[in-house]
Amino acid sequence: TYTLPTPTSTFRITRCKLGLAPKELPEFHIMLEVEDMAQLEAAFQRVTSRAGVVEDLHHHVNELVSDAMFALYRDFPDQVRETGGEKFLEEF
Repeated sequence: TYTLPTPTSTFRITRCKLGLAPKELPEFHIMLEVEDMAQLEAAFQRVTSRAGVVEDLHHHVNELVSDAMFALYRDFPDQVRETGGEKFLEEF
């Protein structure tokens, strides 16, 4: 795990081994972990200027990336989730 510029964010890079993945999934998987959406927004605010060193880094990364896929995940179950009253259990 590597530390990003914000104190509570991390990222991991994993790579598919032995071809054990569907062909639709890319070879590399990059996971960014942030405390909350406000922290993610703050990171976007820092890089959206696309000026100076930020643009240089953006250009170099884009040269190396092709066929990128993106998704937004969050921990499950949510901390505020109530259990015991799920309607789908009544059907069985």
